[in-house]
Amino acid sequence: MASDRAVFMRPVIIDSTNKDVTVGGFVVALTTGVYPNVAAVMYELQVKVIAAGIATFTATLNTSLKVVLAATPNFAVVWTDTALRDLLGFTGNLADTNTYTATYTPQNTWFPLRVRADNDEWYQDHKVQWKGTTARNGNSVGLRTGSAIYSTSIEYNALPDYECLRARATTAFQDVRCLDYFLDQSREIYSAYNQVSAAGFYYFPDYTAVTIGACATYTSGDCTQFHRSSSPSTFAFCAFDSNYYPQYKPTWSAGQCEFYNCDVNIHTATAPTWTGA
Repeated sequence: MASDRAVFMRPVIIDSTNKDVTVGGFVVALTTGVYPNVAAVMYELQVKVIAAGIATFTATLNTSLKVVLAATPNFAVVWTDTALRDLLGFTGNLADTNTYTATYTPQNTWFPLRVRADNDEWYQDHKVQWKGTTARNGNSVGLRTGSAIYSTSIEYNALPDYECLRARATTAFQDVRCLDYFLDQSREIYSAYNQVSAAGFYYFPDYTAVTIGACATYTSGDCTQFHRSSSPSTFAFCAFDSNYYPQYKPTWSAGQCEFYNCDVNIHTATAPTWTGA
């Protein structure tokens, strides 16, 4: 892997409030629906702008996980829907130039500063997949059903307080990018768009492996293939354990602590069929 830093990315709902933008004088409207993550929204933006008339337009993520919009010749961006601007991490309209880098990481992501501080791996929860008993002759009798579920507990040490707690956010941008907010929103069930649920999230153990791709690019992934020597899987669709809540512990005990330790307990899940473009 190029990096040991992970990123967690929630699905995104694009509707009438966050679909419209003007790029280089071309009016662009994103297709409404539920997208697997912000990288798929960026791909849709790129496709629509190219189709509108700016053939060199690209939307990428840099090494700080910030959105970069680029094209030649120079172009301006006017955010008709400021909610789309906020989703991508920008703070205002963009003057005429050829490259723009967002001020903040995208919304619907949790991008912890630290790498995991443990050696835990993904393990299969066999008791969920098989129910049975031992017969009088000693054989196991039961039923094996459902998909295999894999779980892990990720330990983080010395995370900045604003990455963990909404109560420690100093700006509105920090507020919607902390673990508290991400956890709360990742458990929300949406009934729109033919009952497609936007609950859950994509876990990338290496944030540099996030691909700007169409919705179909993001199937469930496979956490058992993260370490394959050839064509390893780069993500898995996951959910927080049902009984999980962050038990934040100050990194040091004396005075007001600005850093916290916590464990993140997650397991794999089956990704929905996305209704975005």
